[in-house]
Amino acid sequence: MKVIPADFEKYRRKDGKIYLIYRVDVLDQDRYYIGSRACDNVNDNYYGTPAEGNDYYSILQESKDSNYDNLVFTVLKWTTKQKRYIHEEEFLQLSKDDPKILNKDFRPTNCWFAYEPGDPDNPFIKQKERISEINRQKNISWAGKYHFYHPDYGDFKSTITELIKTFRDEHNLILDRGMMNLIGRHGHLRDGFPPEYKRKMPLKPTNKYYNWTCKGVLKAPYIRSR
Repeated sequence: MKVIPADFEKYRRKDGKIYLIYRVDVLDQDRYYIGSRACDNVNDNYYGTPAEGNDYYSILQESKDSNYDNLVFTVLKWTTKQKRYIHEEEFLQLSKDDPKILNKDFRPTNCWFAYEPGDPDNPFIKQKERISEINRQKNISWAGKYHFYHPDYGDFKSTITELIKTFRDEHNLILDRGMMNLIGRHGHLRDGFPPEYKRKMPLKPTNKYYNWTCKGVLKAPYIRSR
């Protein structure tokens, strides 16, 4: 059975969804389950999505045969997409010491929005940083290594990524990856851009890329199509 207020439509958000925190009471066991939901229709047969190891999972499977007559679904709070998991956690934390609650995990971890900005315990931030570092290392291993030269700065034997970082950190100068990539492929741009490029105007001597020269490729760049 579902107990849904008649005015539920006023809580429908701009994306067409209704976001809510709910509680399901198991009448014949005097226990309950708390969760959150985003839905189009609040009056359907949804009574939660517990993990298979949760006691409520077994209860839910058995309740299907009786059309969920032993379950009472009530709305604890109407919420938003951004606040959904924060509000869910608030209710879970209030009930985590109650022996009647069926939930096992009292820290929702399936959404970025379950954590405040900058929370060091946010696994999504840690995962993002881990993937970024993997990609950085992969890019370094796949990247070409060049011998660049500039009359004012000298010789640099590095990847373009390393060169950009060096000039940003040590010289407060931003180098464009695309331009350095062109110099790495064509030696220099003092005679103008390659014919396949739309830009026909040659660089002026005052342009920061004018004096850059690539003296050679020390390690060929990784090309996915090889």
